[in-house]
Amino acid sequence: MFKLVSTYDGGATIIDVYPVTAEEAIVDGEALKFGSGRVTKAGAADVVRAVATHKVAASAAGVYPPLESITVREDQVWEAPYVTASTGVPAPGALHKLDSTATKVDADNTSGKFLVISVDTEKKTCKGRFLQA
Repeated sequence: MFKLVSTYDGGATIIDVYPVTAEEAIVDGEALKFGSGRVTKAGAADVVRAVATHKVAASAAGVYPPLESITVREDQVWEAPYVTASTGVPAPGALHKLDSTATKVDADNTSGKFLVISVDTEKKTCKGRFLQA
């Protein structure tokens, strides 16, 4: 689960309400992208545009429930657990992909949009920024 820990400029956190893609469940701290005017789970290498602040159950077809989310900016620092299929650790300064749940950083896969700043190997977490390009 991604959680906002700080911003470089000390600016306020912006919470926006976006409709969720029909028939999709969202969990707290999930990385999201936009598609057809709605938020949906971000893929491994997608540009992350928002992070969910609560969970939303999957809706019926044609129903787009509202979701409060933090709009992502490049000056924000986020913390999340990381996962690895072996003994990998995200490298500070490297761009990593998200895992398949869009709630963790994939330590084994680079070329993503999450720029790792620091790593805590005891807690298996890392801090970083979501690049917007």
